[in-house]
Order: sequence, then C-alpha cells, then structure tokens
Amino acid sequence: IDIGQLTLHIFSVEEWGQLSSLVKTRGLTMEDITIAFLAKQKQAIVLSGDNPLRKYCTQQQLEVRGMLWLLDTFLTSNHITRSQAKEKLLFLLSYNDRLPAHECTQLLHQWSIE
Repeated sequence: IDIGQLTLHIFSVEEWGQLSSLVKTRGLTMEDITIAFLAKQKQAIVLSGDNPLRKYCTQQQLEVRGMLWLLDTFLTSNHITRSQAKEKLLFLLSYNDRLPAHECTQLLHQWSIE
C-alpha cells in the first residue's frame, strides 16, 4: 500500500447495501460477491478456480481466468521459464484434482517440447 502496488478499497454505505442484496446469490460467499462487484466496477479480470464464482462472473459478463491461464501468461511474458511453469503445474496437480486434466496434459506437453 505504501509504495502504490496495492490499493485498499473501502466500501461506501451505498456499496455495502448493493453487496448485501447480492449475497443472496446461491453458492456464493460475501467474499465471492465482493470480488465480482469490484471486478465489474473496475473492469478487472477475476482470477479464480472456484466454479460457482466462475459461473457467476460469466453470467455477469466478467472476464474470469484460472491458474492455467496465469501460468501461461507468466511464461509468455518471460516472468518464468518453461521448466518453472511445468514444475509449478506439476505441484498444483499433486494436491488439486479439480484442474482440467486434458488442458493440464496439453500444457505439460507443450512446455516440454518448446
């Protein structure tokens, strides 16, 4: 916050009222609603692997991305190497069985041969 890399958003009374009315959305927590609300307000991308939140964002016409997109983005922008991307994805797969297996296999193969 001090060096301008993180912004703290303090909700107004009006925004809290809007958030409260959205919390009734089935399967979403207050945190989920807050993320979607701010993403819409700031025209930002939502980064989540949570299926109910992803579905809600899609319904709200918000761009939503997951870990595979993030790893690929880090790789294509040269923030990590193919080897590091592969290592990180293998680590994620070791404890997260919800990642799409086919897409993960394709990325691991792609990152191995490039």
